[in-house]
Amino acid sequence: FFGHFIGPVRAIIPVVAGMFRMRQLPFQIANVVSAFIWAAGVIAPSFFAVTFREEIVAFVREHHLIVAGLLFLTAFLNSIPVPLMAIPTLLIFVATGAVFFYADGDPLLAFSAGLAGAVLGDLMAYRFGRSHQGEDLHNVWSNSWSPESSDKAIEFIGRRGVTGLILSKFHTTLRSFAPMAAGATGLSFGAFLVASLVSCVIWTAVLLAPVPLIKALIGG
Repeated sequence: FFGHFIGPVRAIIPVVAGMFRMRQLPFQIANVVSAFIWAAGVIAPSFFAVTFREEIVAFVREHHLIVAGLLFLTAFLNSIPVPLMAIPTLLIFVATGAVFFYADGDPLLAFSAGLAGAVLGDLMAYRFGRSHQGEDLHNVWSNSWSPESSDKAIEFIGRRGVTGLILSKFHTTLRSFAPMAAGATGLSFGAFLVASLVSCVIWTAVLLAPVPLIKALIGG
């Protein structure tokens, strides 16, 4: 039942259930019930966004700082080395930014909030890696979904250095592990900070730019 809602294992759970010869009745009950809930959950955000569009826009216009806080929080959480959180936080960040701009929110405020969250997340990850320099990050940062992610990030940063840190922002798995790997491999704080700022500026701008550009093109 719960496997239906977890991205990495959603398609694998039924196969495993069959391999373990789970009985048909309990399997189908869990399968059908969770499928209906999953389908409703996928459709619900769009339904409520359209149904309560005016109320949502009014709230955003009156509470810019709250929305900016949400942008900051999701950008920060997207920097945490937990692959399971990468896609959900990315989608929430983009959707929140779109609603914010649709409600005539201040682009500079949105950009600053997203940038601050991304940089702070990078700094936290770098500090963690720095404090565990020389240790096996696979052991000190438990990550059951993708246990080899920290090793791949260390190899990637070791091979590409500062350039790798910038490029990693657009790689789903390495995006959150690269700053930690930079600290673990001994990359200087100055070089890291410059690379983090550059990469976070690009990352934030790319994710938030489409809505203002579209509004400008259509004259909205």
